[in-house]
Amino acid sequence: MLLIEAKLIDRFGTQISRLSQELDISPEEIVKSVEPIEKGTKVYVPWLLNQMSPSKMGNRIIRLPEDSQRVIEVLNKFNLFKHKLKHKDIARYKFRELEGEIDKLGGTQVKSKRQETRDIKAIGVEDYRESSNYKIVEVTTVEAACQLAKNTKWCTSDPETAEEYLPLFVVFERQNGKLVKIAQYTEDFGQIMDVKDNPLESIPDELKKLMRPTKSHDMWMDATTAYRYAHNVIKGKWPEGEETIRQLPVLAFRYARDIIKGRWPEGEEAIKRDSYHWQQYTDFIERERERERV
Repeated sequence: MLLIEAKLIDRFGTQISRLSQELDISPEEIVKSVEPIEKGTKVYVPWLLNQMSPSKMGNRIIRLPEDSQRVIEVLNKFNLFKHKLKHKDIARYKFRELEGEIDKLGGTQVKSKRQETRDIKAIGVEDYRESSNYKIVEVTTVEAACQLAKNTKWCTSDPETAEEYLPLFVVFERQNGKLVKIAQYTEDFGQIMDVKDNPLESIPDELKKLMRPTKSHDMWMDATTAYRYAHNVIKGKWPEGEETIRQLPVLAFRYARDIIKGRWPEGEEAIKRDSYHWQQYTDFIERERERERV
């Protein structure tokens, strides 16, 4: 193992070092996450490291080791179907684009209404909320998480990974009288993914209301959850959660910078409790003023 790690760092040291700084993890951790894939697909390592980079991929990065089996499957199919693909050079693809094109060639399985209903009624799946067009269930067991991940790209199809994400929430949409699985999200809204494991970009208002944390749920008191709900779900101001967000100076600063996008007087006392973020906040406000004057 040490020899393989040394070879990878020797061959791709600059790329690994840059990625290490981006992800704030050690080069050794990156190598260990890449190693299972590297054994059979050495020529794809530079491409794979790019797919892990937030600066290159934004929020559509590959997450290792959670996505390891998924990546190996896609690379194996790339070798198999390369002659049928639009591009023969893998460097011309982003991972999710490649996966989507391969899916079209290989076909995808569609669950029957009866199978979806069985999944919803499985042990470890509890009704959470429901509206005219959507139903959300809470998943509390590894077995249920794996079952619901079938025929999706979710990494929770792997039992060990599923255990790390519990509890989960799975969203179904009513389509032509049937409940169709469309997304899965974590308790703290850190990840909200569609069935192809892409971030769910557009969330209808009806669904936003269903996903909303409430006082009856444990996550109400979690400042991180409140901030992520505003940032990742509403994608805008959430007055009901602002008192909770102000519990942490760093989140109060981010709420002003990323959501209000300007001065937030109600959050300033909270931000002042952390001198570093207060300086970040005042610098940000000054930059905004200068931009307005231009």
